[in-house]
Amino acid sequence: MRDRHGEFEWHAAKVTRIETARVAVTPRDVKDLLNLYDVRDNEYRELLIGLARAGRERAWWSEYRDIVPVGPFIRLEAEASALRNWEPTVVPGLLQTEAYTRAISS
Repeated sequence: MRDRHGEFEWHAAKVTRIETARVAVTPRDVKDLLNLYDVRDNEYRELLIGLARAGRERAWWSEYRDIVPVGPFIRLEAEASALRNWEPTVVPGLLQTEAYTRAISS
């Protein structure tokens, strides 16, 4: 594949896999794609390159892979900005007092 700023050795299938999120991208891949697509806005370029760097960092749960299976819920939790809980018959655990817990346990 060739762009107007130079050459990089990619098969067209690699671009397709990146564009369809089948593979992760490196910051270098992002730079090459930004050149290919002729993106000139430096602030936007740096934002996208920064996202590629952040996406390659290990998440907090990585060190617990041996005891907690990393499924979609853990990944979703890391991205969550709010938590909603509906308990129609009991007060949620974090809000329970010691006396309440004793009363519902008896």
